[in-house]
Amino acid sequence: MAPEEQEAVPEVEDEMPEVSENEAGEAVTQEDLEYQLADLEGQVEHLRDQLLRRQAELINFRKRVERERAEIGAVAQAGVLEKLLPVIDDFERAVVTDAEDAKAYRQGVELILRSMESVLTGMGVERLEPLGEDFAPEFHEAIARLEAEDSAECKIAGAFLPGYRVRNRLLRPARVAVAARPRDDMGQNEEDTGESSGRDD
Repeated sequence: MAPEEQEAVPEVEDEMPEVSENEAGEAVTQEDLEYQLADLEGQVEHLRDQLLRRQAELINFRKRVERERAEIGAVAQAGVLEKLLPVIDDFERAVVTDAEDAKAYRQGVELILRSMESVLTGMGVERLEPLGEDFAPEFHEAIARLEAEDSAECKIAGAFLPGYRVRNRLLRPARVAVAARPRDDMGQNEEDTGESSGRDD
């Protein structure tokens, strides 16, 4: 009798989880990777939430600053107007007064003007009266040219309107006439004409 043929038994491989290595050469399983990924996603979500909170705080801060700035401006305006009210009252009384004496009426208006100047001075407003000074474009606006033999070039020879500034901020430049040497019929300054004559000799 022929020996019985042995049945082939298939080899069974043990199922092992996929294993990879990290930078340090240590074995890392798929489960570890998923855990690390979930942890990173949680950190990203936390950072995103913090960013949104900071953006909301910044928006609220800007709104608060703008609101406070508007309130400060309103308070400052109210303070200025409050100081001007007595001056307005004086003007109204002057308008309705039937003054037959022109001199007395003028004196009353001068008192109102001094009261107004006092209010401006109290607020730090400075009046610019630059007659005789050197022309400075940052404080003066030249609206006329005044020929004068006895005035130096670019000196202010006339003032049409005074300027005003509060502290270092210019409210209005002084409107002035700037001195210039007289010109001859050819449009030259006298000095230029004299220099030309000297060169011709």
